[in-house]
Amino acid sequence: MFLLTPITETEVIQVIKVLKKNSSVGLDETPTFLVKQCLCHFIKPLVHIYNVSFHTGTFPDKMKKANIKPLFKKEDRQDIQNYSPISLLSVFSKPLKKLMYKAGPKRYRTFAIIIMSLFHVVRQSIKSFT
Repeated sequence: MFLLTPITETEVIQVIKVLKKNSSVGLDETPTFLVKQCLCHFIKPLVHIYNVSFHTGTFPDKMKKANIKPLFKKEDRQDIQNYSPISLLSVFSKPLKKLMYKAGPKRYRTFAIIIMSLFHVVRQSIKSFT
């Protein structure tokens, strides 16, 4: 169930504008600077994909795939225990993740209001029977 208004082009543009320009690329090998420069050419389909994701409550499978790279932590570089895996996601998954995170509290608040309203109606109905 879609508890929020659809995501707008303006919201997507705002989130993409603040992405780091020099971040590493994911499996799609699309650099952030290119997405920022060409955003006006594919904003409509991107917003559609994001809204379908919100409506269905699923994160697109293609956006879940990542390059996994070892990141050196400390001490001996020969010891594999001194590395942490990092996931390099698609540049298109990052804005969706941020939009979902921002929408989360609103969604739960809306859901809570609906539940509280239903609870109040049920409670009033029970009182009228007694």
